Amino acid sequence: MKVLYIVMKNESCNFFSWIDPLTCDRPEKIMLGLLKKMKSVERANENIKFENTKLEEKVEKLEEKIEKLQKKVEKLQALNKRLVEKKEKMEMKMGLVSLDFGTRLLNLKQSSTAQLNHFIVN
Repeated sequence: MKVLYIVMKNESCNFFSWIDPLTCDRPEKIMLGLLKKMKSVERANENIKFENTKLEEKVEKLEEKIEKLQKKVEKLQALNKRLVEKKEKMEMKMGLVSLDFGTRLLNLKQSSTAQLNHFIVN
């Protein structure tokens, strides 16, 4: 409880002054302990903020990497599609060539047999 009293000097100048009871050591110790805890919590908070900033930067870098890799995957998928199409065209051409080759081979066999028969008969 605070007590206010008025000090009068020469009865011309009035000013106020507080009269407080003397405090024991316990509240001062408690206040010092609370201040220490508050400072340590503030330091921990600053450390967490710093760590958070570092992690946010790391997340940004990883997101950029992911974006680059996704673009690379898209390019590779497009290339793969083109290569598959080329392979199918080549297989079709090879099929036609082998058909053509098979037909020629068959014709060659028939003409060889005919020549052989002609040779045997003559």
